[in-house]
Amino acid sequence: MVEWLVLCLRGSRILFFIHDHFKLRKTLSSLHRHRLLCPRVKVYYLFDYLSVSLTTRKKLKIINCHYAFLQRTFPFHIIKKIYGDGLTFWSETREGNSYEISLKTPSPFEREGPLLLDFTMNGTALYCMGFSFAPGKCFGVRERIILFISRIQGYAGRLKEISVCTKAFGENKPSTLLLSIVEGMALGLGVESLIGISTNNQLACLTADYARNYDRFWESFESTKISSGDYYLELPLKNKDLFLIPSKHRRRTLKKRATRREIALKVYAHFSKMNLLKNEVQAFPLECPES
Repeated sequence: MVEWLVLCLRGSRILFFIHDHFKLRKTLSSLHRHRLLCPRVKVYYLFDYLSVSLTTRKKLKIINCHYAFLQRTFPFHIIKKIYGDGLTFWSETREGNSYEISLKTPSPFEREGPLLLDFTMNGTALYCMGFSFAPGKCFGVRERIILFISRIQGYAGRLKEISVCTKAFGENKPSTLLLSIVEGMALGLGVESLIGISTNNQLACLTADYARNYDRFWESFESTKISSGDYYLELPLKNKDLFLIPSKHRRRTLKKRATRREIALKVYAHFSKMNLLKNEVQAFPLECPES
């Protein structure tokens, strides 16, 4: 009875956002009609979603923008793959191990991001990154569309495999490789900046050791802390000045950066080609709603 009452009270808040709520329903209608989305997506903004710093109205605008951008940018057959078994768009074999990255949805459990990049080794998931496409205005930045990374997580019990992967890619950790993948994908789709979630805003940061990794990760690149507490990064990513790195580590650092750049360029080529062809195949003719 109490749980039902709480849900009713939350649901009544839709009345405060009725105009934007109906815009969201219209944006989602094609995806719902093809049974690609969980019906609850249209009310996720009423609950904990993406970041603790976002207001209800901003969460609603981000969901609307994300799904409109997705349908406007990706051909329908690609969207079906993403919401089916996932779209595997990058693979490489190193030292006898096969690595793949797939774009998929964690739906119906998408509170930390409606899209997920899954990094696997020999079919075993090692790391994931959750993200969404969002209006820049929701974060106080000038770009119309940004990519908001709200989750970076290694899977439990994969320390040995992660270590093997890191060594195979020239001491680049899977989290850093995923960021290079996102960089190439975003640029290929015409998105020129990203926001990385901060420690205090991440929904699942329950322990100090886990939480600290977010801020430290973004600060390892040229980034700016914005008013929400999150981190703004321009694309292509800018690395810290090489002269700030001890001379004995500079050659290794350059090799690590070259590996990441090679991966980012391959992903960029894939998504930019798809972006150029999007008008030649079936796509959803939707525009991203303004803030």
